[in-house]
Amino acid sequence: RMFTTPHFISGNFKSPAVFLSNEEYGRALDCLVKACTDIMITNPRGEILLGKRKVYPHPDWWIIGGRMRPGETVTDSAMRLLHRELHFTPKGKQSDRFSTVANYTYCFDMRNEAPQENGNADLVTIVCLQLSQEEAESISYFDANEYEKLRWTKPEHIMQDKTSTENINLIKGDDGRREEIIKYHPALKTA
Repeated sequence: RMFTTPHFISGNFKSPAVFLSNEEYGRALDCLVKACTDIMITNPRGEILLGKRKVYPHPDWWIIGGRMRPGETVTDSAMRLLHRELHFTPKGKQSDRFSTVANYTYCFDMRNEAPQENGNADLVTIVCLQLSQEEAESISYFDANEYEKLRWTKPEHIMQDKTSTENINLIKGDDGRREEIIKYHPALKTA
């Protein structure tokens, strides 16, 4: 089911790599589909690393990832995002470590940039990165501006529509402790 994502460059393409102001970026999101790379990181037990995102477009449990830059290959993008969001670099030959799992389109009703209610549309390539136990245990950093926490999750718990002990967070309420059921985005269930 996994495959590679070919990358073609025509002519003498050089990325302009300009940084847009928040206002310019918000306007761009109103008329363009943003390309992203998301990384399904797995450990030797078959668990998937999820981050509890704090920010739109999806402030909830999600795999690590973000937007691509012009001219990047999917692998280049995944490597940059792993370093930025987890301060992690996989060992070995990078091109052999990533396999494309799927390509999706997403439309979110909200985004971080004004006007937030305009949402955004993404074209996403999801790649899988299988870690050794040593690599999995070395992940401890996450970008606190974007993520609240990380956790390793069994695929079957993502797939379940019913509550399991893995899918319950105990949170403090006015009347003591209560349960909060974790509901995963449908896209995570199909990756």
